Amino acid sequence: MRSDGNGIGIVGLGVALPEQVRTNDYWTRAPERYPDLFGHGDPMRGTVERRVLEPERDSVDLEVEACRAALASCGAAVDDVRVMIGASGTPTWIEPGNHVRVARRLALPPATLTLSTLSACAVAVPQLEVGVRTLAGYPGGLALMYQSSVYTRTLDDGMVLAPLVGDGAVAEVLGPVPAGLGFVGARHAVRTEFADAIVVGRPQGRWYDAGERIVVGIDDREAARDMIRRSPELAAEVCLGLLSDHGLRPADVAAF
Repeated sequence: MRSDGNGIGIVGLGVALPEQVRTNDYWTRAPERYPDLFGHGDPMRGTVERRVLEPERDSVDLEVEACRAALASCGAAVDDVRVMIGASGTPTWIEPGNHVRVARRLALPPATLTLSTLSACAVAVPQLEVGVRTLAGYPGGLALMYQSSVYTRTLDDGMVLAPLVGDGAVAEVLGPVPAGLGFVGARHAVRTEFADAIVVGRPQGRWYDAGERIVVGIDDREAARDMIRRSPELAAEVCLGLLSDHGLRPADVAAF
């Protein structure tokens, strides 16, 4: 039997991208500078270009821009927002998180429940579930969520992941939708074996240790290779499980 939605769904969407574009020429014009990238197949993996945040801007700028676009897309006002949940892949500050600055720039009411979530690359689904469950306690209100990535600030240009990463932010507005529509369910899979694969911090240390700057690094190379190799398989496992939970099959999916 198929499940109906709980009456809360995504009613607005926004995106923010830097104007600066980095093409593959950035690496291919001097391949000798990046020995870890070349000689092992196509290091771009099909990527043609990526956006890179300008030096004078930071992740908060992108997050605010995406949030404003999401609110405008559904004609919502900041006074309608009861909950805001942020996810900053590269926060400008560790504490307080970016969400405090975003709330200030948006002029959210002081009573707005405001927080940040951390769940690595898979943050969007846990964030959605938290947002939907939380908003149920604020009938008629809206929830504003955003996710941003500014990993070009912490990635070494010669790292194997560098050509695959760009900067940007997206935002969603959650609110009431017609009966039977909205959030149906989510499925999660915590893969603890990859905890040391790709990390943001000081290589082989804690972020607050003195010494090198905070960067994206690999603490366990074997785990990192395995995580990248198995990503499609693990994603399919979760997606098929979620469909099964609600009596659905892949053939029932109209958009992916």
